[in-house]
Amino acid sequence: MVPKRSASGRILEGTRVVDLTRTAAGPLCAQMLGDLGADVIKVEEPGVGDETRHWYPAWRGESTYFLAFNRNKRSITVDLANPGSRAITEKLLGTADVVVESFRTGVADRFGIGYRDVAATNPRVVYCSISGFGRTGPKADHAAYEAVVQAFGGLMSVTGEPDGPPVRSGFSLLDHTAGLLAFGGILAALLARERTGRGQYLETSLLDASLSAMSYHALQYWATGEEPGRHGSAHPAFAPYEAIPTSDGHIQVAVGNQRLWHRFCEALDLPDLEADPRFATNDDRIRSRGALVELLTGHFAGRGAVEWEVVLTAAGIPCSVVNSVSRVLDHPQVIERNVRSDGAHPRIAGFRSIDMPIHFGSAPTGAALPPPLLGEHTTEVLEELGFEPLDIERLHANHVI
Repeated sequence: MVPKRSASGRILEGTRVVDLTRTAAGPLCAQMLGDLGADVIKVEEPGVGDETRHWYPAWRGESTYFLAFNRNKRSITVDLANPGSRAITEKLLGTADVVVESFRTGVADRFGIGYRDVAATNPRVVYCSISGFGRTGPKADHAAYEAVVQAFGGLMSVTGEPDGPPVRSGFSLLDHTAGLLAFGGILAALLARERTGRGQYLETSLLDASLSAMSYHALQYWATGEEPGRHGSAHPAFAPYEAIPTSDGHIQVAVGNQRLWHRFCEALDLPDLEADPRFATNDDRIRSRGALVELLTGHFAGRGAVEWEVVLTAAGIPCSVVNSVSRVLDHPQVIERNVRSDGAHPRIAGFRSIDMPIHFGSAPTGAALPPPLLGEHTTEVLEELGFEPLDIERLHANHVI
């Protein structure tokens, strides 16, 4: 058990997580465990740290990418390749309720910190591996970043305009999805441990995340034998269901059934459109999508996106202006959802981040600790593990920490 530093009432308070991950998927998973109150110890390479610490752009010298995925953690630096690190890892992993790692396949075992090593002395540990392609199969030992797995997993083949090249999604979709899958799996394993007293090993990957996200595309292919293809902002199963240009921007409309189609035509004051046999049913509209969008584009050019959003929303049509990042962050709906966290940071005045996107009725969540500086808590954590000042000096002298 972890020494309690405060009686916060958070769900995972008293749970220790050792974070052996870097970049995005693993750090996001560990961050969310920290948001629930777990004591997350992030283990980083001395002098270098998580590689995202050096990614562009920076906010007062701190990478915004690192800042996004590493709040509610304490950072220690340990050279895992140095044999002298074993004394630290054995003690630290022996206190862990959860271990999350994202090394290349086989690396954790070589360092003596794989699941079998840890579970031999800590059988209650929940140990989660996150990788690019998974720990099995012919690509298990291949290095991978988000865009590579988006390409391999088929996601890029369905992203972009129909007549354009394949496109990477506008954010790290697979990193986020894999991190969330790991987060959910760890919580389930912790619940199982409460019932059985035993921990277990679990793993997921960016490829698994991609296949999960592509589920209905996969079923479409199996059912029809046809490649899904790219549809831009449109949905292949509905029309109109796409971003339509207006006089000053775009508005995304989502007419997902016949009742909405009637309301849509009524709101636009286009009775002839509803009466046109080319657009009588959703299947007809899909077949005649090009002609339909051409007509709608001409009509929507007469007003701005915000004005159209007001008109369509009043008619009950799902729609939204295509907002910029700056606009959505300042929108009253986002502010009301309380997902923007303002907090102290040792180097960044006015620091803020996107908080945990789950709201509990009675348990607090969110940013208790800012993203740590590299090695900020090394001495603190080693003292908690029972290392004396002379031991810590020796570890420094031997370049272990």
